[in-house]
Amino acid sequence: MSLFNPAHKTFLLALIKNNVVFLLIGGYAVILHGADRTTSDIDLLIRPSKENGTKVIKTFIDNGLDPGDLIPEEFEQELFLSFGFEPKAIDITTFTKGITFEEAFLNSSNIDFDGVVLKIIDIRDLIKNKLSLRRTGNKALLDKYDAAELQRILNERENNNNANPNP
Repeated sequence: MSLFNPAHKTFLLALIKNNVVFLLIGGYAVILHGADRTTSDIDLLIRPSKENGTKVIKTFIDNGLDPGDLIPEEFEQELFLSFGFEPKAIDITTFTKGITFEEAFLNSSNIDFDGVVLKIIDIRDLIKNKLSLRRTGNKALLDKYDAAELQRILNERENNNNANPNP
């Protein structure tokens, strides 16, 4: 069974095909870093630029999503877009709390999952992001859980690396 919802995987492949510069953040990133949890949407941090905005709009159209009156210049500023309903919801943003796109992109790594190679936010940046969100209610509880679980995973990895140093 695939981790990605088929609609999410199709959209990711279209973004890659259209050379959109983006990072996987949010719940899928938490899961791919090793946390045991679920998610019903996909969160993508898009490089804020007019050129990238043009590519994102093309991806929307290619996937039957109506971009409405969205224009590429809007991608140069803080922008948040949400398409569809759970479990097929897609959230796209040009900004997130705690880290800039360029910092996150520089620290990101490639991951091959379900045959899709994409960039994923670094675990340290994801922890910082989760702690910076300051959401309320159940989302706040989930952010705290995610940050704690990611920190546990990071500590475990670092302890394993210290116990087994490379010669």
